[in-house]
Amino acid sequence: MTDLVLPPRVLADVIEALYRVHAEPCEADGDAEGARRRFREAGVERRATLFGTTKGLRTPRVVKAFLLFETMRTPPDRQRFEALADLLADGTSEPFAAAMASLLPAPVALPMTFTVQFS
Repeated sequence: MTDLVLPPRVLADVIEALYRVHAEPCEADGDAEGARRRFREAGVERRATLFGTTKGLRTPRVVKAFLLFETMRTPPDRQRFEALADLLADGTSEPFAAAMASLLPAPVALPMTFTVQFS
């Protein structure tokens, strides 16, 4: 079923159901690692086609499912994660998004290069 092209409403319902069953039980405790572990155990990584595009899906549970999925990617895309996190407008969703952000690897600092010219 996950290889089918689903209408946006059906896609939202499937993703929300995955989140409610596997991740939401960990949200109240702020246990982002537990939510990610449960997503992995449920085989969500094998259903990557569900998370290819948000297709305008903006409900908080769906956005948080996308955030959680992003932490499972190798390597995760920090910019995509932050863009998704910006979609969460209500304050009740933000603490768990911050907990999920802590699962991302630290940003790599690029070495600074200086060019010095002497006259």
